[in-house]
Amino acid sequence: PAEAPPAAASRPASASTSPAVTAPAAPGAATPPAVAAAPATVAAAPPTAVAPPAATPPADTRPATDDDRATGPVRVVNSQLCAPLETSGRAWRCTPVGDAAAPGRVSFVTRVASPRPVRLQHRWSQNGTVRQTVTLSVAASPTEGYRTFSRQTVTPGAWTVALVDAGGAVLGEVSFAVR
Repeated sequence: PAEAPPAAASRPASASTSPAVTAPAAPGAATPPAVAAAPATVAAAPPTAVAPPAATPPADTRPATDDDRATGPVRVVNSQLCAPLETSGRAWRCTPVGDAAAPGRVSFVTRVASPRPVRLQHRWSQNGTVRQTVTLSVAASPTEGYRTFSRQTVTPGAWTVALVDAGGAVLGEVSFAVR
């Protein structure tokens, strides 16, 4: 069952870590084969600190327009799947999810750099069916980027969460299995 989308949560970032999301392949480039989910025991990874929060930009509830699509290059600085994600205090703390997760609440954290404010989506799909789409407004931050997140309660199956721009282009996605 999908959880109600949270209020858009965006924060400026001051640090960058390795992205956990893969960008789509360039046209004509070889695409690596999909990795079949094998039964695995997931070891709990230690929580990692995420940059401290700053002021949250106001939520943008208007429909996407052509101006939203013309925001210039949007760069994914960092993305990570977390279970759990703690956003209280000065630093967000994320316990990374690997290729497999236990049923329950999972968060997708993205840090995006853009010269202008943009509207993005986190699109959560289970077994090829979209379960939840969360629209997020991200303030302009051309260098460090702003971080944002959404949450989904996941049940057994094959899951994908995609970061999608206002024009529908997939900027990155991560797939995982829930057992």
